[in-house]
Amino acid sequence: MKKLAIMLLLSATVATVDATTIIGYANRDNTVWQAAPDAVTSNGMQLIVRDADPSNDTYAFLDFDLSGLSGYSSSGITQAVFHVFVEWVNNGGEMVVSPVTNSWNETTLTWNNMPGVDGSLGTISGTTTGVWASIEVTGLVQDWIDGTLIQNGVRLHHFEDAYFHQVNITSSDSTNSTLPYLAIEVIEQIDPPEIISLSAAPGGDMVEMVVNAPSSADAYEPQASSGLVVTNWAHVEHSYTNDLATLALTNLSYATTDASGTNEVIYLQAAAASKFFKVVGFGASPPSISSVELGVVQDNTTWSAAPDTVSGTNDHLIVRDQAGSDVHTYIEFDLSGLAGYGSSNVVSAEMMFVVDYNNNGDQTAKISRVDDDWSTSTLTWNNAPGVTDVGINTTDFGSNGWKTNDVTDLVKSWVDGTANEGVRISYLPSAFTHQANIRSSEYAGTSYDPYIYVTVSEAD
Repeated sequence: MKKLAIMLLLSATVATVDATTIIGYANRDNTVWQAAPDAVTSNGMQLIVRDADPSNDTYAFLDFDLSGLSGYSSSGITQAVFHVFVEWVNNGGEMVVSPVTNSWNETTLTWNNMPGVDGSLGTISGTTTGVWASIEVTGLVQDWIDGTLIQNGVRLHHFEDAYFHQVNITSSDSTNSTLPYLAIEVIEQIDPPEIISLSAAPGGDMVEMVVNAPSSADAYEPQASSGLVVTNWAHVEHSYTNDLATLALTNLSYATTDASGTNEVIYLQAAAASKFFKVVGFGASPPSISSVELGVVQDNTTWSAAPDTVSGTNDHLIVRDQAGSDVHTYIEFDLSGLAGYGSSNVVSAEMMFVVDYNNNGDQTAKISRVDDDWSTSTLTWNNAPGVTDVGINTTDFGSNGWKTNDVTDLVKSWVDGTANEGVRISYLPSAFTHQANIRSSEYAGTSYDPYIYVTVSEAD
């Protein structure tokens, strides 16, 4: 066997595992009262939100214990929802939720010294007694975690109008179980390992691959596949498997006695996670491996209930199966990064996107090849391009987080000359309603954009 010595580098893109929910209960709250502007009213069992002219308004301030997010970055937060329990209503209405901009202390907070706020996050309903009410505040919690905003909590108040409104909500000092809280969905983030080298062991048919990966993690027992002798288990190919096990590798290696194949695909199993990870081993003449990320050129949705309407630039793409109200998603990707490659150079291709809402979403959906030209500025249900079923089903939409879809054959066909007009994602028709929302290229920032991760071997 010939001596092998090549450098392999993987993208530093973050891999993810399944979403989990962290609860952050209110750990301080208070009500301020316009009619008693220097009075402190902390430690009450309820917070009062009132609009009562003249000069009898009350505002509620709340902040939260987010210690459970220690170690997470803002990009690991997929959703955050603020929940309050409505205990009593008198001509209730919508309560405005605003981020607080300055520090405050619940034991000294009054109307006259209350901190300022910065705009509105939206409203939370206060119209019905004895129910939970909520509002999504994902962006706010992300800003708190990455330091864009200092965490000072939120303020609740009613819109000012000519009528009396009052809503009482459970406070953090209550003995009831209905305390205010944030429900925060997070995905663990793991930097993929860097492949340092691939070489033949001297004097034998051994292929050795050395990787450098995070050192602080759980250890897992490897299980050998056919023809494989594992000296140390290694995840050596980029993967976005949703429940990817944490890696515990530093300059480790693996060896195989089966060096007869080229581009031999071997699987190692992390026993603790019950997941298989792909390892690509090579024979006598391995190619050099690199990766390419294909970004979005355009994306949009079409809606059967409004067949001539252009959806425009929205921060979410919707996939829905509902009688008379189906919605399809279209995404086109930029293939310029694959210039000079042929289909034989495409080792694997994974289409990635983030689902952050689903309603009975675990129904199978199809990823179809789009066959005709289209434009996001004119796309409607009635002028949507034709598609071809290429046998690709989506991953489970029944949970939120990053989703991985194998589109290797589709990308190979594009590289070989099939027109790249993108893909359509649609549910198969059924008797039930299914919906999933995907973060689009218009979503704030770029870390959640859909893309295709392609592993390629260098051209001969």
